[in-house]
This record gives sequence, C-alpha cells and structure tokens, in this order.
Amino acid sequence: MEKVTIILNNRDLLEWPMKMCEKMSSLRGVYEIIILDNGSTNRKLLQWYKSCEHKVIFLENLGHTAPWISGILDYIQTDFYVVTDPDLDIDAIPDDALEHLCGILKNNPMLGKVGLSLATSGIPIESPYYHHVMRHDDLSQSLEIIDDSFKLFPVDTTFAVYDRRHLKSYKI
Repeated sequence: MEKVTIILNNRDLLEWPMKMCEKMSSLRGVYEIIILDNGSTNRKLLQWYKSCEHKVIFLENLGHTAPWISGILDYIQTDFYVVTDPDLDIDAIPDDALEHLCGILKNNPMLGKVGLSLATSGIPIESPYYHHVMRHDDLSQSLEIIDDSFKLFPVDTTFAVYDRRHLKSYKI
C-alpha cells in the first residue's frame, strides 16, 4: 500500500475540519495530515490548532491553490498526496478509499489525479449552489464508467489523490 500525505486547505472553519481529520486519520495508507491555514481569524479554530495532533502550516490567504503555490509539495515525504476542501462529509468513504484511488492512478498515470464523487441528493433547493451542483451531477451521470472504476470528469479541490511525479500544479 502506498503512503499518502493529506493536505486539508482551510480558512476559518472548525467543526468540518475537525470531523474530517478524525475520519481521515482512520483511512488506511495515511502517512500524515497537514492543515494549510489560509489566514484564519476564528479564535476557536486557532485554539484547536494548538492541541491538534496534525501539522498546521499558517499562510496568508492563498485560496484554493494554496497547496501548490505555497511550496508544501517540495517538503512532503510521499509521492501520492490528497488535496481536500475542509467542508466535506466523508464519513461514508471506506477505509480503503486511498488504496483504491492510488491504484487507479498507478494504472492510469496520465490522469494526474483521481477524486471522489460527491453525493448530491441532500442539497436543498434553497442552497446558492443547488443549480451549479445539479448541472455537474447531471453531466456526471451521463459519463461512461471506465474499467469499472472511474469516470473522466473534472475534479477541483474536492478530495482528490495526486501523484506528484506527474502533477505538481493546480489543474481542474
């Protein structure tokens, strides 16, 4: 099993990243979890960082591309790494998710990254993201499944595994 560094890119969120870190710690293959903090001012979050068991790197607000433009990839110890947003419910992903995603990437290195799909059924119509998400969901449903494993669909910063030997920059 490949070892994987997980990079959680955060700004001011507390509850979601705490819960995600707990779940990510239980995944097989995790080498380390690094939290990139983008200039947070949330006092409760900053207090949690002091007792958090994971490495926290404080940055100015570099936004969603922080994992690539901060230079952190030059210091991680693994070839495979995850970049994830801090506000996902990942409770339902299986403990072998990283192993599965790394396997797809090893067999298809030209992909550069492989990510999880999102469950969209619970998004309320009042959400400002509802129509955007539903358009992407409709497109995703129409795509062919390749090798019983994946669909070719753009993945932004929503829990994707990257192979830094093939992709060390931000790419949708």
